[in-house]
Amino acid sequence: MIVTIPSNLNSSTMHYILSSAITPDLVPIDNEIIFDFSFLHFIEPVGVTILGNLAQWLLKRNVKVTFRYPSNYPPAIKYLDDSTFFEKYTGQKISLSASQRSTTIPLQLVAYQDSYQWLDNKLVTWLASRLNLTRASLGDIKVCFQEIFNNINDHSKEHIGCFFAQHYPAKKRSEYCHIGFWYWYPKQCTKCDPWID
Repeated sequence: MIVTIPSNLNSSTMHYILSSAITPDLVPIDNEIIFDFSFLHFIEPVGVTILGNLAQWLLKRNVKVTFRYPSNYPPAIKYLDDSTFFEKYTGQKISLSASQRSTTIPLQLVAYQDSYQWLDNKLVTWLASRLNLTRASLGDIKVCFQEIFNNINDHSKEHIGCFFAQHYPAKKRSEYCHIGFWYWYPKQCTKCDPWID
């Protein structure tokens, strides 16, 4: 089964991807799924997380997952490559030049039991450095993410979530997306950074 990724992958188009790969009864459509990125032009952080979550969910159910993408390495594919998406799900980057961007936390799986340490050592530290703030000043954001992890632990069978973050300094905005396996809570967590002039 080939699942064609739309030209823009965001919270509005994610349902198309999910329904193309999974039945309403939460059963994979096929035992082999090829994600075709040929038409992808733009992907938002929520799209990176949805793709990562979906690939992980399918792989756990022994579905063979492969990816088809244009050979000219367009910006959206480079963004996914820099996010570590391809490395995580194929074992290698598409391009040797792919590297984590300073404005992102790469795609990663975070287990509930590791969440408090991850929040302190990864998310809050990264945000403080990106926003030029103290870690203590980000306490409210930390509490919000602790609640997301608690909800995933309470309502998801997997007790693990898929996370990706992007900071847009020119827009004075950060987007964080954290999704539990098959418990899509929240769909997208977006916060403007009021601390930046």
